[in-house]
Amino acid sequence: MNVLKLELNSGFLDARDVQTNIQRIEWEKLLENATQYSGPKNIYPLRNAFQRTTTIEINSYSNGRYYLAGTDDGSVTLWEFDSEIVKNTSNSNHESRLINKRLKVRKGKLSRKTASNSIVDGTIGTNENSTLIHSFETKYNKYRLYRGNSSQGSSVSTSANPQSAGRTISQETRPSQNHQFGITCIKWYGNDDGMFFTASHDKLIKIWDTNSFTVAQNIEFTYDVHQLDSVPSDLNSIFVASDDYYPRMIDLRSMNLGVTIFGKNNKNNKLTSMKSEILTCKCNPIRDNIVASGDNEGRIKLWDLRMRNNLLMELQHNENRFNNKAHSKSCNDLIWTEDGNRIISTGLDGKILKWEPFNISLIDAVTQIGETDPSRNKYRNRTSQRLLTYGKYLIMNTDYAELQIYDIEQSKFWNKIDYPTDLLDEDHGDDSLFCGISLQKDLTNSTGLRLLVGANNTHSTKSDLRNNILEFTC
Repeated sequence: MNVLKLELNSGFLDARDVQTNIQRIEWEKLLENATQYSGPKNIYPLRNAFQRTTTIEINSYSNGRYYLAGTDDGSVTLWEFDSEIVKNTSNSNHESRLINKRLKVRKGKLSRKTASNSIVDGTIGTNENSTLIHSFETKYNKYRLYRGNSSQGSSVSTSANPQSAGRTISQETRPSQNHQFGITCIKWYGNDDGMFFTASHDKLIKIWDTNSFTVAQNIEFTYDVHQLDSVPSDLNSIFVASDDYYPRMIDLRSMNLGVTIFGKNNKNNKLTSMKSEILTCKCNPIRDNIVASGDNEGRIKLWDLRMRNNLLMELQHNENRFNNKAHSKSCNDLIWTEDGNRIISTGLDGKILKWEPFNISLIDAVTQIGETDPSRNKYRNRTSQRLLTYGKYLIMNTDYAELQIYDIEQSKFWNKIDYPTDLLDEDHGDDSLFCGISLQKDLTNSTGLRLLVGANNTHSTKSDLRNNILEFTC
């Protein structure tokens, strides 16, 4: 660090170079601990040994202090980093240490009797019995999300000023508080941590109030939902990838206007002909009007929200054997780099590809990252969290028992994190897989870089080996 500071003061490095070097140092420390020394710093077994962690999401506010986890039985949990003190029994001094604490849980699969008791009658309105759970402002309007108390339902109101109510949407009954099937994706609201969203195999998207850990709104789909995305933006929107043939956008400012469906009104335009399930959908973190989608045919399409229902471009591989598609088989995940200039995609064809759609000289160019390996990604819907980026590094959640790390700049394999050997069951070691992954990138916390991974050994006969959340630190 002293060398970096000296080079910065001498003018040999700028602030961006220093940040890149710090990221590299932190990442190398984390990998060193994960691969050569102690492995994960902490292991958090799930209370129900038959649950499997399907998705994990760390918030980007409050120094990444909280994170969410979803399981395959529909349960949702809220955790806080370093909030519980326990005695360390692994050494003779029995020194105390900090661990993460599970703050709240909402269990899935309620019985019919329990579910019916959790539903109350509701009415439209924002009167004295309604509780304001979230609000945000735009240039012209102020938006409020209310939940009724006792006999009151949920409502969303928009107004030109705080004193008058405008459009209102409500439900006749209190929204169901539980998912009936496994969680496929969980996502924090892009603008703050007061809300988050979950999607499930029960074909529901739920909008949650974080403080009360209750569902404020249910959005029903007729298809399985694979991915959700929300980025910091004035759009205040959720982007949805589902088994429908069109990506969708839910505008939180005007939910009573329905769900926007990209390309739906352009049936005569071959460029927007959609004939395959949408498996992934991500908004550009810098250009928030640009959304990328990947489908079951292997196509990647970019949409411009300023051009309503119109396709901006389709990314196509320059080799003939790809038949003018990005991948020769399903594209089941993609991610924008942090600067918003490049897209990294992966598919069942075993390739990881890098695209630069906004570089005119390279718009038709595509670079492969690492070697082709069909076994690395062979299950279409095993997890919604395949790819993760940190600076110039790409983390790939593979269908092996490992996380593979690639250098995006050099397009080469760099390192890997194996499934911890002490968590492997001797009889069913091959069934151990990583599922949800999330990275705490804010280095202003006391620990530094953290990597959370869901580790599942589905057939293990030992409950303490079956399902855990692993925490890797520097």
